Amino acid sequence: MIDYFCEWIQKIAYYMILVTLVMQAAAGEGYRKYIRLFTGIILILFLLSPVIQLFGLDGEAFVLPEESGYEAAAQRLEEKIQELAEEGAALSGMDAAGEAGGQGRMETEAGNAGEREETGKIEVGEIQIGR
Repeated sequence: MIDYFCEWIQKIAYYMILVTLVMQAAAGEGYRKYIRLFTGIILILFLLSPVIQLFGLDGEAFVLPEESGYEAAAQRLEEKIQELAEEGAALSGMDAAGEAGGQGRMETEAGNAGEREETGKIEVGEIQIGR
């Protein structure tokens, strides 16, 4: 506890020295009021840091519940993308016209060894929009 208090005082002292150097290097009086405002807000946060740690609010209380499930949702998305990629690879080996049921046909080009490569184009006979 004493070590934390000493580190806290040192951080504030270093910060005040830095603020003094910045204030001396400021170009004009117009900028100094903004620098004082900004550095004052940061100083208040430094002064409140022991109180925040005392109550156990190390930043976890400020995390929204939606953010905690972000990594799980991202993992599920990655798995779904992988599954779709595997299905796409499996379907590319099949005859696209038989899979589409006559609604569309995927164009393929013959390779050197008789293999078929997908060009990614779909032919559509007619499209109706509206009535």
